[in-house]
Amino acid sequence: MSLSESTTTNSPEEPLSQPKDPNLIDTAPFSIEENGDHLVSSDQQKINRLTVEKANLEDDLAKIRGEMSVSTQKAKLLIPYSNKVFWFVVWYCMISGYIIMLHGDQRTNFELPETVLALIAGSTMASVIGLLASVVTGIFKSD
Repeated sequence: MSLSESTTTNSPEEPLSQPKDPNLIDTAPFSIEENGDHLVSSDQQKINRLTVEKANLEDDLAKIRGEMSVSTQKAKLLIPYSNKVFWFVVWYCMISGYIIMLHGDQRTNFELPETVLALIAGSTMASVIGLLASVVTGIFKSD
């Protein structure tokens, strides 16, 4: 067996020693799709699926952070208003209580008709209940 014969045979012992035809490069496909082979492995498919899932989760996280910042900003805007309403109700209750105590004190000659006293007490109670209702509604309101 000559040296040239051993390099041109297709023996299984020496697959790398075969001469290659230089014209093969001209007939090679430009991309994988052209050849029709689907060489995308299951690992690559998993990576692609996880990449899409990650992008979706990042979008959801950005949306949640945006909603939280809106809620935080809303709460910051409501703090001065809620403080003013609270102190209004506190002063209203104190003044109403003072008027009712003056009426009940026998040492003073301060007297009011019963309907006026009922109106003062009822409006005080209504304002406190209304304040509590608005606070509870604001706390447990679902957007």
